[in-house]
Amino acid sequence: MAAVWALTQLPKWDEQFDITVYQMGWRLGGKCASGRDEKNAWRILEHGLHVWGGFYENSFRMMRQAYDALPADTGATLPSLDYALTKLSTVILQEQIDGKTINWELNFPENDDVPGSGGVIPSVWEYVQLIIHALENGVSPHAGPAAATPLADQVRASASVEQKAGHVTLLQRLFPAHFANTQSPTLPPKLDAFHPLDILAAARHFAASLHAEPAQHLGSEHDDLLHLVEEGVRVFVEQKLGALEDRDLVRRARLVLDFSLATVRGILRDGVLLHGWEAVNDREWRDWLREHGASQSTIDSALVRGIYDYVFGFVKGVETDRALEAGTGTHGLLRLFFTYKGAMFWEMQAGMGDVVFAPLYRALIAKGVKFEFFQKATKLAVTDGAVAAIEMETQANAIVGCYQPLVVVNGVFSWPAHPRYDQLVEGEALRRGEINLESAWTPWKGTPHTLERGRDFDDVILGISLAALSDIAAEVSTANRGFATMLDRVKTVQTASMQLWLDADADRLGASLVRRSSTAGIEPVSTWSDMSFLLAREQWPPDYAPRFIAYFCGEFADAPVIPPYSDHEFPQRMLDAYRRGAIDWLKANTGTIWSRGTGPDGKSLDWALLHDPENRAGEARLDAQFLRVNIDPTERYVASFPDTSRFRLSPDTPVLANLYITGDWVKTAFNAGCVEAAIMAGLAAARAISGASIDIIGG
Repeated sequence: MAAVWALTQLPKWDEQFDITVYQMGWRLGGKCASGRDEKNAWRILEHGLHVWGGFYENSFRMMRQAYDALPADTGATLPSLDYALTKLSTVILQEQIDGKTINWELNFPENDDVPGSGGVIPSVWEYVQLIIHALENGVSPHAGPAAATPLADQVRASASVEQKAGHVTLLQRLFPAHFANTQSPTLPPKLDAFHPLDILAAARHFAASLHAEPAQHLGSEHDDLLHLVEEGVRVFVEQKLGALEDRDLVRRARLVLDFSLATVRGILRDGVLLHGWEAVNDREWRDWLREHGASQSTIDSALVRGIYDYVFGFVKGVETDRALEAGTGTHGLLRLFFTYKGAMFWEMQAGMGDVVFAPLYRALIAKGVKFEFFQKATKLAVTDGAVAAIEMETQANAIVGCYQPLVVVNGVFSWPAHPRYDQLVEGEALRRGEINLESAWTPWKGTPHTLERGRDFDDVILGISLAALSDIAAEVSTANRGFATMLDRVKTVQTASMQLWLDADADRLGASLVRRSSTAGIEPVSTWSDMSFLLAREQWPPDYAPRFIAYFCGEFADAPVIPPYSDHEFPQRMLDAYRRGAIDWLKANTGTIWSRGTGPDGKSLDWALLHDPENRAGEARLDAQFLRVNIDPTERYVASFPDTSRFRLSPDTPVLANLYITGDWVKTAFNAGCVEAAIMAGLAAARAISGASIDIIGG
């Protein structure tokens, strides 16, 4: 969708391109599709829990353009992107301390910057300086005022003195008496006599004095800088931190300081400044942090676990087998913390399909882009280094004209959770059979047909997700070994989600009254969010409406053997397994998130709180909720496991003469499974296919 949008932004695009989007099933969005449940108050049903990072520059820019291109709809409740996405600035990390769950509430300051407005993304060297500045700011409220800043003043005066080979370093100039001691001439001095803020300010000034291009730095300069940072933190911990009475604050401060130091050490010592984040992508992130001094307490902390939850960093979805590229993980974390605009996170004020894909669809239809729904690609046929044909399956046919996919719910254009059966020749059969046209294991067989090069298409943009490509692109793999290697080395993860509607508000449940998301909880349902604001987007009867909505998500382990698609019962078995696991989790862990939402044991969910029009008893009330397992090849999450990004292919170059690739699985400047990576890839594919100069922020 991003590639198509970018092409339609070009001057006189329609004189150069005739664009058709072929979509399996009845809705756009893939892993990000959502639907409205017409049988249950048009409630929103998602693939999982989605939030946007405030650093999603390309994503916000594209969606702002799409909303601006829409007609002014009378009665529309999401008339612009400013209504569709709102700030979320409080996040909870769930710490497991001495057998108890303790909420670590993080409130990130908001700013007046507008996401999508562009600008320069920090370099790796600038990130180092940002970390040092953040350490200084973080220590400041707890260190007490510095009576004077003699060290920082000396650094300012001395740092401009150019270092040459064989000349003295900064620390040697500042502490000549120490280095004159023949017993320890190579050991840098301890700085206990200085205030920690003075030492960190000295580090900040020294970093600012160095050349903007790290290739011009000396190794001794990095050694001196790192020593100043380490000493500033050590002196604060030993002289100031222990005096604080808040034990939770002390523990968390130690974790953050330890984590930050390990990150700075790794960047300075492992060639990241010169070679980029790829320099350490062969290392697993936690191992890399450990190599650079992070304690086991830090490695096991909610601070680190929350990042793995954020990126579903679990091999084959197994909760005990965490994995993440060190470079990609560090880069993503620094983008998240240091480059967000407005707020760290932004929440969609309806379903993701409502907020993202319905506006894109409507704007592109108005521009003249064609959409063919119920079109399932089954094979890309390759001849002489190009896609010569695409074998397709028409899953269903419109009774009259073109299929009209959208419904309007409370003034919001939305995708229904099922096809609009009344428009389809096969509608009644699909309804009776409860056929899932998005499932690879569906028993439904459509009508095969073939798109031919020169008649139906010239060029192909392949946006189908990674795990499905081995099924349909075997001939592409044969023609391009790099493509085959990418499919083999870049991995995916199953995820699952649960949405609960409850007849109790946040106060009754004992949930936080401050809107936030929570992560680093007890696996595998480790992340959840209060989504009660979406009640206004659904159509519950006023006298019988839920009072609270909670979305949960997490990894979901692969089956020991994933069966062939002829095993049509496999999806239901996996959903049943997830349901059993969800019940077990809710019985054991509800008390860790809702202190008053449990039964007498203080652990298990009070099942009577679940909203159920059929008023079932006990665990059966879960049947009135929505559980989903994302096991299909098109729905699996694309992971950033160690030493995999280098095998991704760039969308800037066609894979075959007429085949362009896009998605969060290709190589961009941000190789992580997220909306921003997918949109950057789409922009790059559009740039490649058009030859136009299409801007990619941070690309």
